[in-house]
Amino acid sequence: MSSQNSRIAKNTLYLYVRTLLIMAVSLYTSRVVLQALGFEDFGIYYTVAGAVAMFGMLTNALSTSISRFITFELGKANDGRLAQVFSSSLRILLIVSLCVVLLGETVGLWALNHWIHIPPERLAAAGWVWQSTLFVFVLGLLSVPYNATIIAHEHMNAFAAISVLEVMLKLASALLLQLVLMDKLTVYALFTAGVALVVRLSYGAYCHRYFPEYRLHVAHDGTQMRAMLSFTGYSFFNHVPYILNTQAMTLLINQFFGGSVISARGIAHQVEAAVIQLVSNFTTAVRPQITKSYAAGDHDRLCMLVCMGSKYGFFLMLFFSVPLIIEAPYVLQLWLGDVPPLTVAFMRLSLVSYLVSMLGETGYTACQATGDIRRYTLIITTMAFFPLPLTWLAFRLGGSPCYSYYTYILTYGTINVVRLVLMKQMLHFPPMIFVRRVFLRVGLVAVPAFLLPYLLSAMMVPSFFRFLFTILVSTLNTVLWTGLLGMRTDERQYIFTVIKHKCKC
Repeated sequence: MSSQNSRIAKNTLYLYVRTLLIMAVSLYTSRVVLQALGFEDFGIYYTVAGAVAMFGMLTNALSTSISRFITFELGKANDGRLAQVFSSSLRILLIVSLCVVLLGETVGLWALNHWIHIPPERLAAAGWVWQSTLFVFVLGLLSVPYNATIIAHEHMNAFAAISVLEVMLKLASALLLQLVLMDKLTVYALFTAGVALVVRLSYGAYCHRYFPEYRLHVAHDGTQMRAMLSFTGYSFFNHVPYILNTQAMTLLINQFFGGSVISARGIAHQVEAAVIQLVSNFTTAVRPQITKSYAAGDHDRLCMLVCMGSKYGFFLMLFFSVPLIIEAPYVLQLWLGDVPPLTVAFMRLSLVSYLVSMLGETGYTACQATGDIRRYTLIITTMAFFPLPLTWLAFRLGGSPCYSYYTYILTYGTINVVRLVLMKQMLHFPPMIFVRRVFLRVGLVAVPAFLLPYLLSAMMVPSFFRFLFTILVSTLNTVLWTGLLGMRTDERQYIFTVIKHKCKC
């Protein structure tokens, strides 16, 4: 167990180095792209790319399915089945890719030209964005088994390196965009497609180099494919609400409020995505261990990992969110200069939304590890559909765009409670353990973590000095309350032991 915990720590470190680089470069890239395209074209790109990303529920479902089967076989130490799973996944993905292209070139193009609100003079450029985004999506779909293989084997250093390569290529594309004389929106779409192709080839080359068992030709196994398709079907249904609550919600806002609000949502989403990347590094490192613990029948370790992953994932999210929420106006001004209306509100609400949904990440992984997710999917997914119709109703009654976040927070707060009941039935997981170790402790930490930095910043004039002061105070304050109220006694003792050991070295 000690070596497994060390692996989680090492992989988390790899992923954090990756993410800090990615976040810094991505935020600068976003500024360059926004300045090059302007608010209108940036809103068009975000809307069109979001429409294609609605197919992303397929990628998420297939990724979850393939990752689960590969990680499960690793946990069982069944090397003979790994190549079979990999081969079956590639066959499934090729079929799905053809279906996606067919839908995108028929129904998708009709929606682009007749339903999505785009100025007539920009339809041609939007068409290029659609085609390139569809190409990027298919490449991402075909990369799923390679990506899942690297994560399941816990080669996070390679995953980090390829991700850094991707973001540096995107930065180069953004800088080159300043020099082109053609339509910048069209050129940016083509650059994005080129970056996706390089990343896809990099994942494939790494897997073929370091996992030679996946290069073997394996005969068709109908039973394996049916099992994976059945799991994928339920997982697909489970991912539909996420797409509806993000990409479909963007299209709904486009219908009611227009392009400037979409630009604000796009900017807020980029900030949220940057923070999520920092936090998801920890959960990405924990997830394979949860599935392997279930496969090995180690129930105690599974329960420990579920609670630890949810609690410390929340604390990590809180660590980054507190200064961003308090200093949102200044951060946006420093980053982008002028921003569309509602950007500050959207940024704050999006961070709060993910703090709420973060609490269920590892519980979801544990339920997926069982392989029998029919009942879980029907209950949780049905509840997760609520934000979109509730938001539509709020908009029809004259509500502001912020209701798209209010409904999400309310729904996923309820889902976190219902999930505990299902975990008890599926995993024999005692709900009160999660309530005591996670819900109670994150509540005790979150309130004082926000309160002191907010009160101190309110007494000062907005400035770069106040921004640095808020970061310092919120960092120390969050760490203090996490140590005092967020950790159990044995966790604090373990941290002190590790620190003492490192100091002696």
